[in-house]
Amino acid sequence: MNFYHIAPFKHLDVVKEEKYHMVIASFLERKDYWTFYARQRKMKGRVILLDNGAFEKGQPMDNEEYLHWIARLRPDRVVIPDDPTDVKRSVALGLEFIEKASNVLGDLAGKIDWMAVLHGQTIEDLNYEYAYYAGECTTLGIPYMHWKKTPWQRAGIATLIPEKVCKVHYLGAMSLGDIMKAPPRVGSVDTSLPWKMVQKEKTLNWERQMDESEIRRVKDNIRIIKTMAEASACKSSSEKK
Repeated sequence: MNFYHIAPFKHLDVVKEEKYHMVIASFLERKDYWTFYARQRKMKGRVILLDNGAFEKGQPMDNEEYLHWIARLRPDRVVIPDDPTDVKRSVALGLEFIEKASNVLGDLAGKIDWMAVLHGQTIEDLNYEYAYYAGECTTLGIPYMHWKKTPWQRAGIATLIPEKVCKVHYLGAMSLGDIMKAPPRVGSVDTSLPWKMVQKEKTLNWERQMDESEIRRVKDNIRIIKTMAEASACKSSSEKK
């Protein structure tokens, strides 16, 4: 399992040597944030996942602005717009965005791994999402907020997704156990857990300045999660043999 790092503004340097990064598009207007990830993009081997920041900002970024940042940053994977309250509208928004991206971005659109977010709570709704996203999206993301009261269901949904359809990504993690218990079908996860565990807050405090002892604990947490992710990858590989 690949671990995509999310880091607060004042401590981006902590993850400067990491391969996988989750970037919030709505924060790229900040000079420090843009400069850091623009440099990461130029570094060999870096993998960038871009999200429009609807969770962080409370509302999705305008599609035109989102496409602007996609064109500038040229990420490897992009989370398409969605509506967590309405499955059919969510699918319509996502597919409409991909079509528009193809027209605006040209060849770049064909190089991007488009990630759709699953919101279906029934087999019928999930099948509806699979049917429309198959062929258009290469990754399906399962959000932790949607299943936070029933984490077992999240793992079950991941297991049900046919391997021929899409890759599977966990959008966020509730705890270390959420990562440890993820089924082999889950190929990647993004999380700010290393920071939240130290900050002792439910959501990441993006502006907080942390002291040296706190940063050491964050780095320890990063090592733990990377080890867990690597163990998951080994498990997935052994089960396919």
